[in-house]
Amino acid sequence: KIMLYICAAGFFTGLAMASKFSMVIIAPVVIGIWGIDFFLIRKKEFKKFFVFVAVYALFAVFTLALVYKFDLALYAEGLMSTLKRVNDGRPSFVFGHYSMNGVLWYFPLAFLIKTPVFVLLSLALGFIAIAIKPQKKYIWIMIPFIFYALISITSRLQIGIRHILPLMPFICVIASIGVSEFYKKKKVFLTLIFSLVLSFIFLIKTHPFYLSHFNSIVGGSENGYKYLADSNLDWGQDVQELSRYLKENGNPPIIFAYFGISRPEYYGIKYVPLGIISNIELTGTNEDLCKFDKVLFAISATNLQSVYYKNKDTYNWLKDIKPIFRAGYSIFLYDLTNNKDGINRIVGFFDKGAQGNKGKCLLKRYNDIKQ
Repeated sequence: KIMLYICAAGFFTGLAMASKFSMVIIAPVVIGIWGIDFFLIRKKEFKKFFVFVAVYALFAVFTLALVYKFDLALYAEGLMSTLKRVNDGRPSFVFGHYSMNGVLWYFPLAFLIKTPVFVLLSLALGFIAIAIKPQKKYIWIMIPFIFYALISITSRLQIGIRHILPLMPFICVIASIGVSEFYKKKKVFLTLIFSLVLSFIFLIKTHPFYLSHFNSIVGGSENGYKYLADSNLDWGQDVQELSRYLKENGNPPIIFAYFGISRPEYYGIKYVPLGIISNIELTGTNEDLCKFDKVLFAISATNLQSVYYKNKDTYNWLKDIKPIFRAGYSIFLYDLTNNKDGINRIVGFFDKGAQGNKGKCLLKRYNDIKQ
């Protein structure tokens, strides 16, 4: 029966490795736990340890090879490419701090402010319960959790809490241990109920824009962009909500500093692109700025924080202006029609992007606007 479980573990490890390159860490974790069990706890049956490892590795490698049609060189190529991308790093933003190499507190902060407070409290109780009553079976929970957490916080690729989602099953188990151990204590029970209600309220307030969820620690999702960017709240997903608002107001053309890979024109948005960050080419819908009745400027939260711009203060001036609409929690829409300073800045951006003809048109049309 034990060997059947080991074969199954190897099989599912192979599938996990085939589905996501980061799951290459599963095998070292499993083998490491066995090593602790046999060499530090049991201190015997060492031969069995090597048999377990051999069978487990055989099934894992065979399953992986089967998925890749036995072209393991292809898997190795993809794995090396992923590791290089992680090692190269990527611009990130956290609580006003910009980094190319990552900071140790990125993922802890992201987890702290994006996770419902009920889960945070339950998790803390779980750690306390495990510390007070340690059991051998907990090593299968704690070692993977600690191992992956340490790898994550030292990673140079810090663009979203999604990169620590593999921790969530372990977090749920640890949290459930905490609740089961302490729920009979009246004060703890009442605190848990309060945190559960509070978490539910903030989840309802975020509906249906759950990607942008932030908890009560930072005042909810409306403040999330002040602390994090990129896939923590902004993947261009709210372009449909922006389209809905524009259509309800006559569907005017806009200037759009978009972050995402959806094509705004698919949603009926008429726009002139400006400072767009995307993996695909977005050229706009050939709108004539000279014919704009209003200067409407929409910008994604990631671009508002200038995460991928060389000048990190590029759009700081917008933070003092109240948007006329927020599409979900990730796209801000501003009316700059009567804002001479704003128009001048937009013109400057067009000039830098070798689109000076568009900027001159704006100046010519709005040169009589006063602050």
